[in-house]
Amino acid sequence: MICSILLSHHSALSPPLLLDVSLAAAEIISDRNKKYTGYDSKQYEPPAKVGKHPSESAVGIAYLFSQDQFLLETYRNPYGEMRFGKILEDLDALAGNIAFNHVEGNPLIVTAGVDRIRVRRRPDIGVDQFLSGKVTWVGSSSMEIRMKISDQCEDGEEWLEAYFTFVTLHPETKKSIKISPLIPETDEERAHFELGAVKANAKKQARRSKLELGRPLSETSLKIDQRAAELLDEAGALLRMPSLADPCSVLMDQTAQSNAMVAQPQARNLHDRIFGGFLMRRAFELAFATAYMFGGDKPRFLEVDDVSFDKPGKSEFVLFYLMYSCVQFKVSCFIWPSYLYLIVFASYMH
Repeated sequence: MICSILLSHHSALSPPLLLDVSLAAAEIISDRNKKYTGYDSKQYEPPAKVGKHPSESAVGIAYLFSQDQFLLETYRNPYGEMRFGKILEDLDALAGNIAFNHVEGNPLIVTAGVDRIRVRRRPDIGVDQFLSGKVTWVGSSSMEIRMKISDQCEDGEEWLEAYFTFVTLHPETKKSIKISPLIPETDEERAHFELGAVKANAKKQARRSKLELGRPLSETSLKIDQRAAELLDEAGALLRMPSLADPCSVLMDQTAQSNAMVAQPQARNLHDRIFGGFLMRRAFELAFATAYMFGGDKPRFLEVDDVSFDKPGKSEFVLFYLMYSCVQFKVSCFIWPSYLYLIVFASYMH
């Protein structure tokens, strides 16, 4: 499935959807709502035994920036570049459509996490872009979806890659349920499938090897523990004797920024939960602002290391609180370029 996003001030999109999500995400959600119509909210169909091909769930949308000035201004940041927060929102929305295309019936589809989102180069906001994705790996109750964005031209170069993991739950019991298996057709699809299986096994091993009292530390854990001890020693000087501390060192809590907001009903998904893309966009924009305030200049986004959703949030006027901390990767502030690693925590309350 491929659709083009060409919007104007008189767009057919319903106004409420434009309040809290991006234009493309609103169009994607609207399309999913049309497919959702007719399904019982508690209906569940067992998966097909035969399975589905990746091409059956593939979806793409085109950003026709060269034809729509209103759309162009919506995705342009103050520096005339792409607003990556809106791109993150669209990635999650389209990945949800792809997951919905692969499953059967109406299971509860939950975004479990997002692997590293890589940006290979800065896109030209004046060039039409194409966002697409498809299922690359399927387990018992989870699936991996590879998303990419490229210039919409004959030899469009891919400049963004992301992997989303979705889990399917029974709409009533909220327990994991089996989904249709995936049948790769091409060599590329088989390679992605094998890679997805390797990553899934690695995640299982990582969960099993979490730190426990009494368990010996691995070599990697020992290195992390040693580095943490070094940072704590450095922080001690900043806290007790700041005049003798490294002038290029800053405590993490001194870089923290926070934000609070009320999640409006327009930011909910089909199952009346907060739209994951909405959270990702808000988190990115807070991260960008924090990096700007810390560095004193416009930061350049490179990648998102990991996004995990521990618990879905309800949509009835939920208050979100986001806190941000940042750490300078390179200790010396005289080394250029300097990299910032930022962590965002989001929590909610009724």
